[in-house]
Amino acid sequence: MKFKPPRCNQNCRIPSDCHHPLRKPHRCHFGSCPSCDEVCDKPLTSCGHKCPELCHDVIKVKKKVNPLLYAGNNNIPQFDIIKKPCPPCIEPMKLECLGKHEINEFTCSQLGPYSCKRPCGKQLACTNHTCTLDCHEVIDAPDEKSAGSNCAKCEYECLRKRPQGCNHICLLPCHPGDCPLCVQMFRIRCHCRSIQKHIECFKWSSTDQDTRNNLKSCGQECPKIMSCTHKCNQVCHSGECDPKGCDKKKSIRCKCKRRKKEFSCLQVMSGKAQLPCDEGCNELKLKQQRVISSF
Repeated sequence: MKFKPPRCNQNCRIPSDCHHPLRKPHRCHFGSCPSCDEVCDKPLTSCGHKCPELCHDVIKVKKKVNPLLYAGNNNIPQFDIIKKPCPPCIEPMKLECLGKHEINEFTCSQLGPYSCKRPCGKQLACTNHTCTLDCHEVIDAPDEKSAGSNCAKCEYECLRKRPQGCNHICLLPCHPGDCPLCVQMFRIRCHCRSIQKHIECFKWSSTDQDTRNNLKSCGQECPKIMSCTHKCNQVCHSGECDPKGCDKKKSIRCKCKRRKKEFSCLQVMSGKAQLPCDEGCNELKLKQQRVISSF
């Protein structure tokens, strides 16, 4: 006949076998104490957060044994006692991407530099384009908006609009600020078409029409014949030659051709150059008439 062992009414006095200083109060008993069911609460070495799992200092794991090794022995060990490490921290944490485009939530153990894969977008030194590399940490940037030393480099040609009248391309690669003055030369015939002039583009495209007329002049006397039939006396000029400036003289005779006098070309053109016959002309006419009547 089996007898039950006497029951003890005292609390168990077996000391704690885990890192908690005291066991949960329970009655005196035979065999092993129940497993600790308190939260581990140890500071995690990787981050300092506390472990939220139940105590895992003393874990019973069923033991695999070969019964042949324990033949005739009733004390076959059933369990191994192991101490499990704290699991990775699952505390939720917010983290900004490398390029500071967005903030996402991760578990603490997953924290680490991450790229959101968006284009970097920082303004390149040319100030016209932005970095197209995937989201990355920006190094040595002068400010939050500017690209750093590890951003992409602008490889475009200068695409700025050219000044009115300039058909040349900017010789610089893509750059900040205004383009330098265009010093490329172009050829143009002078007004009188005697020679070809070579003019720097910016001098032509950035000035007014009067200055352009001066630039186009070869500085030599105009070789054209004016409507007054005299050669133009102006320096190579734009437009038609103006006979009003003619300083030549023309000989004008009276009606009978006896008298002759020089007038300015301007007087002749205006119709003011007239030479009337005088008494001498009249006497000459009378003599000619007498000679004719004597035949």
